Amino acid sequence: MKAGKILLILPVLLFLAALLASGQSVPQLIAYQGRLTNASGIPLDGVSVDLTFRFYSAETAGALYLTVSQPGVQVSKGVYNVLIGSGAITPGTETTLAGVFQKHGEVWMSVQVGTDPEMTPRSLITSVPYALQAQSVQSVDASAIYAALEADPDHDSDGIKNSLIGGSDCNDNDPNNWISCATCADNDMDLWFSGCDAYVTLPGPDCNDWDPTIYPGAPELCDGYDNQCPGDPGYGIIDEGCPPGSWQKIGSDVRITNDVNNRWTPSLAWTNSEFGVSWQDERNGNAEIYFARISGTGVKQGSDVRITNDPNYSVESSLVWTGSEYGVSWSHDCDGNGEIYFARISAAGVKQGSDVRITNAASSSGIPSLAWTNSEFGVSWQDERDGNAEIYFARISSAGAKIGDDVRITNDANDSLAPSLAWTNSEFGVSWEGIYFARISSTGAKIGDDVRITNGAAPSLVWTGSEYGVSWSGNEIYFGRVSSAGAKIGSDVRITNAANYRAAPSLAWTNSEFGVSWFDGRDGNAEIYFARISSAGAKIGDDVRITNAANDGITPSLIWTGTEYGVSWGDSRDGNYEIYFARIGWVP
Repeated sequence: MKAGKILLILPVLLFLAALLASGQSVPQLIAYQGRLTNASGIPLDGVSVDLTFRFYSAETAGALYLTVSQPGVQVSKGVYNVLIGSGAITPGTETTLAGVFQKHGEVWMSVQVGTDPEMTPRSLITSVPYALQAQSVQSVDASAIYAALEADPDHDSDGIKNSLIGGSDCNDNDPNNWISCATCADNDMDLWFSGCDAYVTLPGPDCNDWDPTIYPGAPELCDGYDNQCPGDPGYGIIDEGCPPGSWQKIGSDVRITNDVNNRWTPSLAWTNSEFGVSWQDERNGNAEIYFARISGTGVKQGSDVRITNDPNYSVESSLVWTGSEYGVSWSHDCDGNGEIYFARISAAGVKQGSDVRITNAASSSGIPSLAWTNSEFGVSWQDERDGNAEIYFARISSAGAKIGDDVRITNDANDSLAPSLAWTNSEFGVSWEGIYFARISSTGAKIGDDVRITNGAAPSLVWTGSEYGVSWSGNEIYFGRVSSAGAKIGSDVRITNAANYRAAPSLAWTNSEFGVSWFDGRDGNAEIYFARISSAGAKIGDDVRITNAANDGITPSLIWTGTEYGVSWGDSRDGNYEIYFARIGWVP
């Protein structure tokens, strides 16, 4: 990440990892918690960063004892947790973490984010029995916890030692239960445990064990969320005692394109450092797919990149980021009917290789929705090869080669249109107009039957980590939840209630709540709006108007960056339709 975009706040926690160096008084692994914000002080959320930790003999200069590289560290609401030592170790004067603290009474640690310069000042770290603590910051006294466990290593007297101190009993209050370890967890590594009945010496229960900034007695962070738990003073009040703030547009609308004729239907992706956007573009007379890069602060990078160059139209692009490059899919009229195509684009915006034809069938195939699985792509689309429109699916390798055959997902007398595809880390979910839902295995096999969610159009589906959220239009914008097994959860939630029309919602997940953007006719012309939705499906606050311009803004594409949203749309304020972009975030 670019220097100045990420700031390190002092670490709030260092404590003992469960893995101890045998026979030693200090750990081989250190569980470390720190905090990252952007240049505006807003905590990062839902992103991963590469961290490098260096251990020195002095606050400045000095001998380098050891370097530890920790790639792909997840950041949630500004907080990251990492086991220092589980990554690659580059020896300096020492070869192990244990050696650093066994041989040296004074150790200074630095942190580096990505390719940014090493941060200053370094932190003085001291070794104490069974724990490492950072001086000048408050730390949990893990040594007392472990001393209590060592004093009573088999509390239920079943002959099996507590798993936290090297045994295998993960329920040390019940002599008949010593293997149900999953019931006790600290998923967010904030030292507040959930699901435990054995570890009476450990803090708990944690009211939100997936967010390290929420636990009993947590301070209010002024981040647009309630950081406290039931029973805490101020629980249920967002940003209690903080200066007034709100979710709103940050800065001005940014014009991305400027050319003759029209541009439509952008698809936005986030790379952890910048945005990519693709769209269909008529500057060449026929519609072609174009691409551009946008910085994290909303500044266009370089020129528009023409992705397709073929007779007839190329439309309805869907863009995703893989971690190293983009994948884009679209519908192309190559034989008098639309077929689904795919291409790769480098992080620098350079097209990689040739267009890949995914479908080859009679009648039209259109409106693709692309998803990345961390190893390959999945794509779903509407297809008329069977006489009416049905939903189909296919797999595409990371190198852009089609895997296997097209898979027919629906088989209905009426049309099935406009799919939205999401990946769960083990399977796909797809929703389409109706509103219907189905599951698809990682190998492309349909799982179970179609599930009718409600009645509406233009669904937008996302995965939260435990369930799906889906938004759709039906003159108003609606929202619903779907379980991982494909069962509807609760009732439809009406998000908007205003005059005239609303359409084309785009849904995003932040790791704690949903955001949705749509175009809205309440102001006489179409404008872009935004709203927040809780993880339980309750609307949060009022609708936020993003655009305020003559003529129309339509078909938004919304993405979450970790600290804020990016949104792109087609806009006719300049006489013809151009691609625009804006940022949406919490402004204290």
